Amino acid sequence: MNNMDEVKLEPILTRPRRQMSDSKQKKWNKSGRGKIEHPQLVKAALPRKKTSIVTVDTSKAKSNLDVVRSCLRELGWREYPFGRRDFPCDIYWNTATYQDSGDVCSGKVNKFPGMSELLNKINLTRALDLLTQLVPEEFDFYPETWFLPQQYFQFSATVKSRMEKDPKYSPTFIVKPDEGSQGEGIYLIKDPVDYVMNQRNHVVQEYLSKPLLIERMKFDLRVYVVLASIEPLEIYICKDGLARFCTVPYSKPTWKNLDEHYMHLTNYSLNKHSSTYVHTDSEDNGSKRSLTSVLRQLEDSGYNVTHLCTEIERLIIKTTLAIAPELKIHYRAAVPIGKAGPTCFQILGFDILLLEDLKPILLEVNSGPSLRIDYEQEVASGVYERVISAIDDEIKHPLVRDTLLLIAPKNKLKKRVKRDANSIETLESPIEDDQEIQKYPEESCLEQIFPAKYGPEYNWLRILERVSAIYQLCLGVKGTVSCKMGLTGFRAFTRRCKLTSQTELSTAEIDILYIELMKKWDMSPDKDRNLTQGLCYQGFMEGFLQIAHKKFPSSNKLDTVEQLIDYCESNLELHNYRLGSSILPRVPLTKAERRMDELKNIYGNVPSSLKRPEYFLDYQSFPVESLRNHRKHKSRTGRSNHGNSEKAKEGFSDSDDHEPH
Repeated sequence: MNNMDEVKLEPILTRPRRQMSDSKQKKWNKSGRGKIEHPQLVKAALPRKKTSIVTVDTSKAKSNLDVVRSCLRELGWREYPFGRRDFPCDIYWNTATYQDSGDVCSGKVNKFPGMSELLNKINLTRALDLLTQLVPEEFDFYPETWFLPQQYFQFSATVKSRMEKDPKYSPTFIVKPDEGSQGEGIYLIKDPVDYVMNQRNHVVQEYLSKPLLIERMKFDLRVYVVLASIEPLEIYICKDGLARFCTVPYSKPTWKNLDEHYMHLTNYSLNKHSSTYVHTDSEDNGSKRSLTSVLRQLEDSGYNVTHLCTEIERLIIKTTLAIAPELKIHYRAAVPIGKAGPTCFQILGFDILLLEDLKPILLEVNSGPSLRIDYEQEVASGVYERVISAIDDEIKHPLVRDTLLLIAPKNKLKKRVKRDANSIETLESPIEDDQEIQKYPEESCLEQIFPAKYGPEYNWLRILERVSAIYQLCLGVKGTVSCKMGLTGFRAFTRRCKLTSQTELSTAEIDILYIELMKKWDMSPDKDRNLTQGLCYQGFMEGFLQIAHKKFPSSNKLDTVEQLIDYCESNLELHNYRLGSSILPRVPLTKAERRMDELKNIYGNVPSSLKRPEYFLDYQSFPVESLRNHRKHKSRTGRSNHGNSEKAKEGFSDSDDHEPH
């Protein structure tokens, strides 16, 4: 046995052996600390002191790791490739979903909860359809879409009707799996009967047969968008992106070329296997090019590129505003108000096709666009090696780097040098004892387009976020976790908002409406359908639209919805009142003042508790005799209408158990 094996180490924390002065002894006893006999053994075990360097957890970065690590080295930040236990990191970079981070209580995560589900093709279509019903002229950038197999008969009937009206109508349709990616499972059909039914849900759209071509090739644009925050909503666009080209010259779909994927589908994951795919370091040619080079080529050909860029930015904002209400629901389910949790940001990939007239059409939105900067190259028969793609590195490295700078903690960034008002600011890292000052690029590739650029123009489209707040209020405990509303929650919504009455909507009608919505919006097979799972937000919105049309009939759907939102919000604010005013619907002040004067003539002064700022209660729906009986009841019991019961504190009132007068 050697000497090292024979050495018996004393405990690390021991009482001091040497004498101390009285003052030192008092401090020692007060602190309760022991003397560290072997500091070299416990140095790694003790918590490290927090530094002013930005820290990033890349343990779940996976395929994003190369580009993220490259950016961290350039910025001089600290990477934790296996996670960190002593302190939370400032940024958590995941590849898949928000849940990959586990129980994170602070920092920023690069995924929003629920985003991947919201951007599935069916859910994205539903979100866009909601706003299309209200303002159809604003959402003509998304093709007409059917859900299969659920809407197969509707799809077939529509096609048949159009063929009967126009004998020359000979469309082609593209079928896409709801949760598919990278072009997997996509195929073209000429007739609805050619749809292949399997265990998957699909969307089907009319194929856009007149795309803009460059060098006879069909292409699409991958535009990168950074959703920096959901509350408040902040949207940034990357100034450069990718153009992805097919590898076979385009011709209109026929029975003979329907299966020619290299001609009709622009997905890189498909075309990279084509023998004619061109890898090149040049941004002006090849099967993958930079967005700026394509725009420059279009401008040289006489196209109005400035107008095109504006239309693309507006398309991005409208699409993001369409998914924002439900995204807030998922975010608040994961990070409730008052609970410690991280904030989120996310890089999205918008796939956009240009038509012959340069009109941009949204194909889909990717919640996890590829950030790989390499590709596999065959160097010998069956032997492949990873090669850096110059075009990918040129686009994605600045994208990730400037996204990190955008969301980095400002208290860890020493200098802030303003540039353009619409761009993020140049930042310099703090000075460390053993580190030089890092100087970041003076120009960012990110530009804020909402709210900085288009906020005043499109803030009105955020109307459905108010419905989202009502939905969250009525979810209940179980619904808050699942983000779905059960029958009890739906009843609570109609009861709290005073939507049920003997003349308009009865409780039985509300129950029937809920069941019908569940049957329509549940996309699972019939054998797996379970009404206890609850109604999703988009299904709730359809019910909300039906109630709005019945209660406030109007030819303008947007006005109808606004009236119902105002009505619901008003009653929810009054909900804590047990009787009287709590069961009365609210109307604009100008309409109610006339009725108020009539009541004053009968009763003198009207109770001030029945007044609310900006609105007034409509006493026409509350008979005068009822008001008289209510006053008599109050004088007998001696209780105020404003009883502070436990139910009132919880957001319920006694009037919840019966229908309003």
